Amino acid sequence: MTPRLQAPLLALISSLFLCGRTQAARSAHSEARLIPEYSTLTPGASFRIGVLIKPDAGWHVYWRNPGDSGTAPILKWSNSPDVELGAPVWPFPKRLKAGPLVNYGYDDELFLTIPARLTSAATGRRRLDLRLEWLVCEEECVPASARLSADIPVGPKTAPSTSWAEADARTAPRLARDARGWDFHAEAAGDVLRLTLRPPAGETASALEFFPQEPLVLDNAAEQTTATVPGGWTLDLPRAPEAAAPPTRLTGLLVLDGRRAYEVDAAVATSAAGLATLLSLAFLGGLLLNLMPCVFPILSIKVMGFLRDSKTNARVQGLAFAAGVLVSFWLLAGLLLLLRAQGARIGWGFQLQSPLMLGALAALFTALGLNLLGLFEVGGRLMRLAELSSGAHGARGAFLSGALATVAATPCTAPFMGTAIGAALALPAASALAVFTSLALGMSAPYVALTFFPAALVRLPRPGPWMDTLKQALAFPLFATSAWLLWVLGRQVGRLWIGQAAGALFTLAAAAWI
Repeated sequence: MTPRLQAPLLALISSLFLCGRTQAARSAHSEARLIPEYSTLTPGASFRIGVLIKPDAGWHVYWRNPGDSGTAPILKWSNSPDVELGAPVWPFPKRLKAGPLVNYGYDDELFLTIPARLTSAATGRRRLDLRLEWLVCEEECVPASARLSADIPVGPKTAPSTSWAEADARTAPRLARDARGWDFHAEAAGDVLRLTLRPPAGETASALEFFPQEPLVLDNAAEQTTATVPGGWTLDLPRAPEAAAPPTRLTGLLVLDGRRAYEVDAAVATSAAGLATLLSLAFLGGLLLNLMPCVFPILSIKVMGFLRDSKTNARVQGLAFAAGVLVSFWLLAGLLLLLRAQGARIGWGFQLQSPLMLGALAALFTALGLNLLGLFEVGGRLMRLAELSSGAHGARGAFLSGALATVAATPCTAPFMGTAIGAALALPAASALAVFTSLALGMSAPYVALTFFPAALVRLPRPGPWMDTLKQALAFPLFATSAWLLWVLGRQVGRLWIGQAAGALFTLAAAAWI
């Protein structure tokens, strides 16, 4: 063999030896391998990297949403700076029963494919290093980990990998297909999410399964009920008992006959009955705001100020006050919806799926309860400002008074109002805006009613100690909400965190008392 041929041949043998030596690892009842799509690449090429996890017989690993228990594999990459990696592509899982629980995972093998691209035209080698952590379970679970690497030469030719072709052939039928031609519609109806499916012509199935992409959306162990409707099917999916409100979108995989899957991404509409209940709660919450000590004492004062003018002007000012309340609540709704949109882009979601979000909400409701118990006061100066503004004449003064009253009254959030706002944050924008409008109408209704029927002023109860008693009693539903949020947090990240979160709330209460 000539020296001219020896150098590239030795380099090829060396690269193959290095790849074969570093791509596989054995750990805890399973084996993991890193499999590049190509053994050599051309500059600027797009390619894929495969992560293969093969559990022993009788053991299993987990999908991206593990279900009632378990943990999805964690991939931590460190690679050459000119290698861009995309999100892993997951094959559809199986339902794995473990007593009363149902998990989503794989009892044969998991082959994740990660799209990648070389961003430079330089030749040489590209190295990919992966720190892989996963959980492998039978009746008991064992954590596993491995360090895997691939050293891929970049030169004038692209050469396919035999190992890749074998694993890809087994996994390709389990990857989600293009859902073009499908029509998906989701609706929240009580404790059920109803998914209506209308397939393209020629698509048939005798069994349907839905795997939610996000946790704490569905009751994983509950039966999914299929019914045939003209042009397709409906699939009733019982909601998770931990979920306070339905999600804004339903995402996941629809699996037909256990053989083929389609990605589902559908906005969730709220049934008329469910939305009517939320609007009623919101209206009641707005009414209750007027019974809070920070609002009620000036209710009659404001209305008497309106009635100093003629009957027509009084009614105009009452409506202007309501307009101020409405606009203020709309601005608040717009701000919260904007924050929700920002949260969705960073994966927060407002759907009680983030442990940080759960802890923050528990702290918020605890702080609101402590406020109602009188440990600290918020909004007193603003309410006095709102009271002074009632001296302003005309509709403009009444409008300003309504806006300031809203700002000052919101720290006295009543339980019904808190429930309605919490649900509104998980609704589509139009429904959320309707909830905030109902809150505003509830708060402003007494003012408008009294300007149209001033004789009813004599029937209002006088301010007194009963108001403080009511205010303090309303703190306990908020504390109960905090306890429920801690229970959800424990289901999500483990019971150990309940004690730590309770300790943080205790510290918050002590700080408020001090």
